[in-house]
Amino acid sequence: MAALQIPNAQKVYHVTWKDLPLSCPTRAMSLWNSHQRVYLDIQEDGAAQCPYCGAMYILEEQAEPNEELAQPNIEIEGLHHQAREHTRRHAK
Repeated sequence: MAALQIPNAQKVYHVTWKDLPLSCPTRAMSLWNSHQRVYLDIQEDGAAQCPYCGAMYILEEQAEPNEELAQPNIEIEGLHHQAREHTRRHAK
């Protein structure tokens, strides 16, 4: 089992295609002392900066033509959509 990384201990993180979808804090970081998780779009430019803590993420390698990439977690996306709808309904 990999050790947990301390969130925002560095200002630059090097990630690979196997780390996608990319979020800050990453899945390897504990969440108790960090900001809420935000997903970052790094595929197009090869770099992304967290809007909360300013950490920079750099994509280190290109994907192989037949490499299986991680897919977004449908359950998490569904819960996020439900939370947004709940907030929208109760904000009126």
